[in-house]
Amino acid sequence: MKQAIQIRFKFIAACMMMASIISLPSAAGDLPQVLFGMMIFSDTGTAVHVEGTIAGDGVAYKNNSLSLTCYRDTQTCLSVSINSLGLQVFSIGPPAEIPIQVWSADRIVADLSLPCGPPPAEDLKEQRQTTSSTTWLIDRHRQSAELVVHECLTPKTYHWTIEDPPFWKKAKDRVREPKHP
Repeated sequence: MKQAIQIRFKFIAACMMMASIISLPSAAGDLPQVLFGMMIFSDTGTAVHVEGTIAGDGVAYKNNSLSLTCYRDTQTCLSVSINSLGLQVFSIGPPAEIPIQVWSADRIVADLSLPCGPPPAEDLKEQRQTTSSTTWLIDRHRQSAELVVHECLTPKTYHWTIEDPPFWKKAKDRVREPKHP
């Protein structure tokens, strides 16, 4: 009997804790249609895995999830992303393979540069970017990942980070807020 009461108490305490963390947002419009998981960073020494939401200026779909796994033995990172809009989840597609340029105790740098179509005429070379680049900067001590993207058709360079999705950020912020009676 005493054990059954302890189990019930633990269950109720766990439910109350989860309710305080995942309490519904103040407005129904704050709740995303697709709820992706929180950010994960895992480092085994020979592989590093980062998973979370791409965040920053210029991100087309704010509700997204990305998985990046880097392997020391093959000197490559594999990246897969999922984007959603409302209830629609877009095709995942094949993983992108990105060569590792630097693997050290404190950081990993992976970079993929590709040509932007045929080479421009000699007189237009200065006016046109000839490569696009995707660069991952992984800080193993801070357990963070940054993505720097320079696309072919724009002079802008995007700098994004991997973070918790907006829903989980808000939930964590609510837990940290002081409770007033």
